[in-house]
Amino acid sequence: MLEILSLVLGGALRFIPELMKLWDKGRERDHEARMLDLQVKADEARSKLELQKIETQGKVAMDVAEVQALIAATQAQAVTYTKTGNKWWDGLYVLAETASTFVRPVLTYWYCVVMYGSYKTASYILLRHADVAWANAVVVLWTNNDVAVMMSIIGFWFVDRSIRHQRN
Repeated sequence: MLEILSLVLGGALRFIPELMKLWDKGRERDHEARMLDLQVKADEARSKLELQKIETQGKVAMDVAEVQALIAATQAQAVTYTKTGNKWWDGLYVLAETASTFVRPVLTYWYCVVMYGSYKTASYILLRHADVAWANAVVVLWTNNDVAVMMSIIGFWFVDRSIRHQRN
């Protein structure tokens, strides 16, 4: 019995270092896999930073191009008009030149104030003629789309301007 026990224990004791080697190799493989994962993540982070750098350079180049286009457009509009001496013709030129700078603002105010305001006023009058209380009429007329338009206007006039000032 002692011989069998010594055979089993001797074999087991000889097998333990081999198990330890297998276990150690498994840990090494796990370590290598984790290191590879970390290396892949580091490479991804580096590539994202490089892409951001390229995008930023592209935006700067685009901003420079926008400024150059604005300068070119301003220089093209800065062509001086030589007066003809005809009061009516010169006045018509000044009026046309002034009107061209106000086309977008006038169109915006015309749509926002005149057309949109007229629509909302007419809707309010129709609701009031239908015996709807003024408070309920205002609640019905002020929709989510109106809020979105108002926030767009506020964002355009204030936020965009602030961002442009921060860039400079």
